[in-house]
Amino acid sequence: SGAQETQRATVLAANQGVVLQVGDHIEVLRDDGVPTRVIFDEVPANLRPRPTLSVTLDAEGAGQRDVTLTYLTTGLQWKADYVARFDERAGRLDLTGWITLTNQSGVTFTNADTRVVAGDVSLINGNSPYGRGYPQPPRPPVRGNGTEQGGAQGLADVYIYPLPEPVTVANNQTKQVGLIDVADVPASKRYLFEADSFTSETEPRAAEVAVIFSNDRASGVGTQLPAGVARVYVNDESGEPRFIGEDQVAHTPAGSDIVITTGQAFDVTVQPRVVSSQAAPKPAYYRWRTRFEMEYTVRNARSEAVVVEVRQHGLGRDTQLQGQSIEGVVQDANTIVWRVPVPANGETVLTATVVTGG
Repeated sequence: SGAQETQRATVLAANQGVVLQVGDHIEVLRDDGVPTRVIFDEVPANLRPRPTLSVTLDAEGAGQRDVTLTYLTTGLQWKADYVARFDERAGRLDLTGWITLTNQSGVTFTNADTRVVAGDVSLINGNSPYGRGYPQPPRPPVRGNGTEQGGAQGLADVYIYPLPEPVTVANNQTKQVGLIDVADVPASKRYLFEADSFTSETEPRAAEVAVIFSNDRASGVGTQLPAGVARVYVNDESGEPRFIGEDQVAHTPAGSDIVITTGQAFDVTVQPRVVSSQAAPKPAYYRWRTRFEMEYTVRNARSEAVVVEVRQHGLGRDTQLQGQSIEGVVQDANTIVWRVPVPANGETVLTATVVTGG
């Protein structure tokens, strides 16, 4: 008939559907398509217009008490970013780092003492700060070659970085806070070529370029660095900074070598060639053993001499270097390393005989 009828009811439940007691029977809020609305006499005392944490405390006696409340919240994220201003001729760089805080928790934090954790804190997916049902981001690797204890506070297997000033960050705000600012850090440039196996390549391949520095005390850095993106700038002839590349830096203990890969060097190339490969005498318990004669042609089209680090991977067991034009070292069970000097606008041919098996 279209007439509106009002009935008093008691709300029994409001989670995943409203359950009402109307008179002497129970109803679920109508699902038959008939327009229905619920009118409350007043706002319930425990209904708040903004996210609120409510706590009931028991005290042994009356009076005012100081209470410290610790709880977990979602919606707070942080990341680290670094800028390295590199002077190749001086062999130095200036390093600046920031922490970017993102607050999507629903509340504003005012003059909060803030600490960020460098390391991997395991969370079950349902409690992920990235939202229920969403996968957590990939964990950055951790460099394990540190030899010093830095300025950050160690706790269990993570490091806690107190931010230097109290931070005010509003809901849905992103804010940057300074983390590190160090000048005149010793640094160098590295050219690197890696061969995964003993094969010939039909074309020269560009060497990888990286800037390397240490975060030990002697360098002036002297602290652990949380994982983040590092961007490298160099000054051009007019003194203007130019961006040359960026890389993801791992969680890095103090006393580590930090490598920022900036790209490929089109004017420094390496071309490996298998001169010969033949079976070598092997113990009965080996499945194979091979003698490789290798040649690496390293070319440099730059106006200054360079040193290229050549790494040969793909080693088997009991590797032997029987002949080499430049002395190399077996760095680990899978890698031989040579440091090859190359003159300006010239080339160097590295030859080596490697016997390996498995």
